[in-house]
Amino acid sequence: MEGLKMQISRKTTMVSIILTMSFMSLTFSQALPDKFTYTIKVMDTAGTVVDGAKIVVLSVGYDIADGRTLREPVEKKTTDSNGTATINLDFSKYQDACVVAWKESLAVTWDYLDKRSLPVDKSEIVLILEKPSELSGIVVDENGSPVIGARLRAELDSSYLEYEQRIDSPEDWLTVQTDEKGYFCFNNIPPDGVADFLVTAPGKANLYTFMASDTMPGARYAAGRTDIRIVLPDEAKIRGRVVDPAGKPVAGIKLLARPDKGVGNYYCTNRAVSGEDGRFIFENVAADTYFVHTVPPEDQLAQWVDRGIKVVTQAGQVVDNVTVRVNRGGLVEATVLDAAAGRGIRDVFVGVMSTDMTGRQSFFYQSTRTDRSGIARVRAPLGQARLIVTDKDWSHFEDKIIVKKSLSRFRVKLYRDPQVVGIVRDQSGRALSNAVVAVVPNGNGAVRTDTSGRFCVGLEVRSKKMCI
Repeated sequence: MEGLKMQISRKTTMVSIILTMSFMSLTFSQALPDKFTYTIKVMDTAGTVVDGAKIVVLSVGYDIADGRTLREPVEKKTTDSNGTATINLDFSKYQDACVVAWKESLAVTWDYLDKRSLPVDKSEIVLILEKPSELSGIVVDENGSPVIGARLRAELDSSYLEYEQRIDSPEDWLTVQTDEKGYFCFNNIPPDGVADFLVTAPGKANLYTFMASDTMPGARYAAGRTDIRIVLPDEAKIRGRVVDPAGKPVAGIKLLARPDKGVGNYYCTNRAVSGEDGRFIFENVAADTYFVHTVPPEDQLAQWVDRGIKVVTQAGQVVDNVTVRVNRGGLVEATVLDAAAGRGIRDVFVGVMSTDMTGRQSFFYQSTRTDRSGIARVRAPLGQARLIVTDKDWSHFEDKIIVKKSLSRFRVKLYRDPQVVGIVRDQSGRALSNAVVAVVPNGNGAVRTDTSGRFCVGLEVRSKKMCI
């Protein structure tokens, strides 16, 4: 690829990129920093600045073991008389971020900030607040009677954003409650928006319309609908206790009732934690087939594991005396080495997934990262599993393993991915500094060019085609 020259044109801007391929580790390129500061400017559709608009920055992550996308508020601001507010992002603490804005009488708007394609630090991001549309309807029980006091939490999507860029936070902006007639109304929906709902009420089964079927994508109620009718069935309950191999109660164990479906609906079942007597209860459960099992802590060594237990629920009934039997399982130790240098690699992702299936999904998945010596440990149920070792800038490893009672040690050698090296110039031939460069698809993140326009970006070895 040495000497390849590419012309990239968008409107009237043209740059040239001189590329070479390297299998050595070069250091002159600038990795994207973790911390960014942006000015958020909020305007309406007439181009008028909006003062007093509320802005919330959400961290976005995913808890694989718990099966949920996590969106948590990390910063709250209000726009000034110029319609602006300053936000600070720290991507060392979360994977991605989302900025949400809203003002009474206008629609909620939002934008996702992916670290791989962020605007230049200290730049301005404009958010447009449109005139709102309504989403309204009624919540009833299976007899057609209104459900009073039901809570509906909207999960919004938009026609111009990708599927993964839905929002359900801030919760108080996107939650309403039914009145004495079971009627509900959202009055801050963007006109091109669609929504699904997580619906909860005392004594009723939780309902998440996005996962109403086994295949998705749910109801997706379009903005402007006023005829929505949601039926909440009576709840089922699951009661039981967690015990160790000697039959003694185990406290503080987080549990999940996982529906036995091809696409797991983890949003409807409330989590449960065993008490001092080992007892737990799941309430507001829908009639279905579940596997009740422990949830390993994220990025921590689990003390107990289990294989899950099958439970079948029926509306209005309680499944009692469910016993979750936990044990110590086996320890899997992975030592991850740089194949070229023979040294341990720090902060590499290591995961273990059981392949002894109970139902339609794996009952156990746990992940962690290697320490400064390149070592990671995971406690997993005994039996067949897959060991997964991966991280950006390095090759991917995945293989079958057997988890035994004795410590199972594995040495994994990773190869550094090749790097694409180049220079970015404008139409007149001048080097462009601070330009963002990424390999698409399957690149290892993005970098910015240095003061000489140079960059060095990783290329996954599995990539056959690329675009820069």
